[in-house]
Amino acid sequence: MKLARWLGAGLSLAALASSGCRESNPQGSTGPGEGGTVPSAVSASSAEPARSSAAFAPSPAELMRRAPSVLGVSLGTSRRALEAKLGRCESQAAGGCVYWSRGVEFELAGGKVQRVIAHSKGDRSSLRSAAEPGNGHFEAFQGELAGARIGLTSEELGARLKEPTQHLRAVPNGADPAGQATVYEYADHGLAIELDGGERLSVVRIHVPIAPARARPKP
Repeated sequence: MKLARWLGAGLSLAALASSGCRESNPQGSTGPGEGGTVPSAVSASSAEPARSSAAFAPSPAELMRRAPSVLGVSLGTSRRALEAKLGRCESQAAGGCVYWSRGVEFELAGGKVQRVIAHSKGDRSSLRSAAEPGNGHFEAFQGELAGARIGLTSEELGARLKEPTQHLRAVPNGADPAGQATVYEYADHGLAIELDGGERLSVVRIHVPIAPARARPKP
């Protein structure tokens, strides 16, 4: 199935909320991304996918294996190792380590990376709530993740990746206050990709991996 068919399918959606991270901010920490932490959350399509259950809903261990590293940092990396690799976090608030100048933020749980979000230029943090988005803004992420890049059109994305495994719906957060992004899961690559609502539907955010809690297909 081509991405274009997903875009025109008009799938009905059912709610699903994932587990967000809950790492406390360091005492005295300040920065543009503080406060207003928001859990990662999506809604899964109620339509049954045309994929097998194993490919559609990989185990957490399989997701860890499939998920690409971001700037040389893999899921499960400790915060200490993360900062040794990329330097001190530019902001340590909202349960994550944020690098505004690199266009990327690392969500932490138990002191380890559990999710990475690559952003477009001008984005605010996805780890903050829509009600308290903060003042920080990202530069555009410049890397490529499993063939996906910020700014690719839906046609370009469809030519690079396999068909999406699920159509998701974004829940409002600091980067998408209205929750209007079109979101597709690519479980084979350990990614979820957000596209804007413009005429060309271009990639605005990339999540590694997909949300930690997800709906499984009906038997």
